[in-house]
Amino acid sequence: MCFMDRTSSVTTRCLSYLYFAALLISIVTALNVSSAVAQSMTLQGETIVSDLPSPDAHTSPGATAVSVPLTDSIWVVNYRKIVYGPAPDPDDARIKYSEIVDGCSRSASWEELHAAMSDCCPTVMFVHGNNTSPSVAIKEGRALFRILKKSAHGQPLRMIIWSWPSEKTGNRLRRDLEIKEKRADIQAAYVARWLEFVSPDTPLSLVGYSFGARAVNGAMQRLENMPNMKRGAPVRVAFIAAALNFRSLFSAQPDMPLHSRLDRILVTRNTNDSALRWFPFLAGAGRRALGQVGPGTLARDVSTIEVSRSVGRTHDFLNYLSSCTLRQRLSSLAFPDRSHTVISDIAVPRPVDGITEPADDSTRIGTQDAPALK
Repeated sequence: MCFMDRTSSVTTRCLSYLYFAALLISIVTALNVSSAVAQSMTLQGETIVSDLPSPDAHTSPGATAVSVPLTDSIWVVNYRKIVYGPAPDPDDARIKYSEIVDGCSRSASWEELHAAMSDCCPTVMFVHGNNTSPSVAIKEGRALFRILKKSAHGQPLRMIIWSWPSEKTGNRLRRDLEIKEKRADIQAAYVARWLEFVSPDTPLSLVGYSFGARAVNGAMQRLENMPNMKRGAPVRVAFIAAALNFRSLFSAQPDMPLHSRLDRILVTRNTNDSALRWFPFLAGAGRRALGQVGPGTLARDVSTIEVSRSVGRTHDFLNYLSSCTLRQRLSSLAFPDRSHTVISDIAVPRPVDGITEPADDSTRIGTQDAPALK
């Protein structure tokens, strides 16, 4: 009897060992299968990524090559921490780079953006105006991007939003504008320095609004005087509601080195702009804003768009973008090889002091407080 009980106990123990051994084998097998599936998915993902078209990396010396597919992209170049001082190199730690992906901001580096700009994707740099927060700058840049994409016909577009320290300083209006005017002039040197590192084969368009137009104009003046500045792709410039003296427009003379690749200069004119009408009180008597009176009789490459009726008194970038004519002309700047239906400019028959203004301009500067230039 004792022998039978002992035999039964041993049998039960052996069966338990076999059960646990089988369970252990099944767990190990399941882990191996999961690992194989994960590895297969990883390899498949790597194959998909490697099949994407990507341009040859074009980076600065010592930089790591980063391959980026030729697709739409929106980048933010943030110079808000650099108010004064000499123009830094684009890889300066104070300059912050980010990319807008699916409506969200992703931190990036100069190497990433520089590598992306080595291709032939049309690139538009937008420089915003005064009293513009970082979020509003992105909002305005994305609005411009959406308008340009409507005429892209499937062609990719790269938008670069230049964000500079334009927030209100807390001073009185006149003093605040004087500070921003100086900051815009300093940003001109920064823009020019930054553009020196852009691939000469990148089709480039510069769009400056209000004080941002002042920065773009100053950058072009500096680039004109750089004999080593060579461009293989065209450069086009648009000044929207430009808050700079109309006589200060960069020369655009045929003997300047950059002019050989400068295809077009676009200038908006709005005699009703309530902010630009106060420009003489800031810049001095006899100085009138380019965005209010236009370029006058300058080089034939300057194209003027009359927006006094369509935009009215509001000094607002998004309101300027409501002009159908301006949207069409901006599209032709971004995509030089595309044909666009262009509405003829409104006739401006009445000359005033060497410049012209639309015949329906009946409003004049009143005694109300001056609105802030943006």
